Amino acid sequence: NLWQNGLTGADRIGVKVNSITTDQTVGSADVLIRYGPCTSDDECDDGLGCTGSETCNLSTGQCQAPSQCASLEYRGTSGLTYSTGVGVYFKLEALVDVAVTQLRVRSYSSGSCTFRIYHKAGDFVGSETNSSAWIKILDSTLDDCQSFPDETILPEFASSVSVQAGSNHSFYVWTPNTHVYEPRTDGGVYANNTDMKLFSGNANFDEFGTPSTAFRLWNGRVTYGISDGTFSPSTSPTTTPTRSPSLTDLPTTSPTRNPTTTPTSKPTFLPTGSPVAASCGNGVCDAGTFENVFTCPEDSCTNFDCATEDCSTLTST
Repeated sequence: NLWQNGLTGADRIGVKVNSITTDQTVGSADVLIRYGPCTSDDECDDGLGCTGSETCNLSTGQCQAPSQCASLEYRGTSGLTYSTGVGVYFKLEALVDVAVTQLRVRSYSSGSCTFRIYHKAGDFVGSETNSSAWIKILDSTLDDCQSFPDETILPEFASSVSVQAGSNHSFYVWTPNTHVYEPRTDGGVYANNTDMKLFSGNANFDEFGTPSTAFRLWNGRVTYGISDGTFSPSTSPTTTPTRSPSLTDLPTTSPTRNPTTTPTSKPTFLPTGSPVAASCGNGVCDAGTFENVFTCPEDSCTNFDCATEDCSTLTST
């Protein structure tokens, strides 16, 4: 564990517990006390999986963790029993995004013990006898299992089990040694907090044999981190687009027409002139209807009025 006094710079104090042993008569701890700001990420590792990968903020000198540790414990008070060579299932419903990193169990006897933990997404019902439906996440033998009612702290998982808010996830805790649990006549939620709910399960007296039909309550503690929301996507992206682009709008490989090398015709020297008079062609040159030598030569017109026509381009002869 890592504790900081909340101050920055030279005023910061960090206390890191590297290891601790508890004994009924003698206890010891390896503790590192550091004054001043952190200088590397290695100084910030508190050894807890539920806090994620801690980093050193060089600007403040403070260690910071991506998630916060929390736990949910169920400690039965009546009707408890124990068996040897038994496994207990339970289902977890996440109310927020969580990352489960460790379970603590309750043995009945002290001394050496072995526990195996399996997990799977969704409900355990229907998968009690199918070992291939489960992922083994822990197989550990301890020399210092605690007798009831003390907890036996199992090692942290090699990788956390992420459960998104609103999702269910099942765990199966099996031991060839003694295991404390609580019989129950009905199912449903038996422990909860603001982060998750635990649902009653059943027991199996062989690792993946025929399960009991009666409800059983797993007895222990779930340790988890409040996730920062960085979960792997539920499905992989498609390798190809769902629809190919249409070929109808592809550009042509070459222009449809080449440009002409020269203009199609030279510009006229004179404007087209005044509108052609409706009387043109009647044999009489009528200047009042804008008939002139250019607009109506068929009426033998010889006149041209520069007051009404553009004479700027005419050449004198």
